[in-house]
Amino acid sequence: MDEITQIREWYKFNSDVRKGYLKALSKLSRRDLLKDRGASFPSLLDIYVHTLDAYKWYMVYAYQDRAAEFKRLAGTIKTVARARKYGVEVDKLVSGFLGRLNQRVLASTFAFTYPPGHPIRKGRRRVRTRDMVLALIAEELQHRGELSALLWQMDAEVPFASFIDWSEKRNS
Repeated sequence: MDEITQIREWYKFNSDVRKGYLKALSKLSRRDLLKDRGASFPSLLDIYVHTLDAYKWYMVYAYQDRAAEFKRLAGTIKTVARARKYGVEVDKLVSGFLGRLNQRVLASTFAFTYPPGHPIRKGRRRVRTRDMVLALIAEELQHRGELSALLWQMDAEVPFASFIDWSEKRNS
């Protein structure tokens, strides 16, 4: 399997598993869903939405050097239904981006300027497209682990999914 096919598989895996996490979140009370847990983002829903924001930030706004135009939705979405709708939107944009991916694009770089007031970084940055695509896979895995740990602490359902199991089921 070539590199681009592998990347697309990992993105499909993350998208499929993300839907399982949204289902788990939908079973929580509104209070549990939105409670500040002192994690990377305050609530379980905020962590989930941040992952979607990361895709949109990089694949649309940073990639097109329009970072100052981006409006994060983490912290503003308060329902699972709205998060689901945002997820559909982000899946479409990711699918379009990955559909245009080829070796030349993957090896290319893009530059963007962090918007004023960015909480971590300032100035202009150049990024290889390959690094961005792989970093976003890791970003989602990191936050999914965080969601898993917080759900386990609550004795809530955690939708376990391994790439190997997912891939075997998908290809059988």
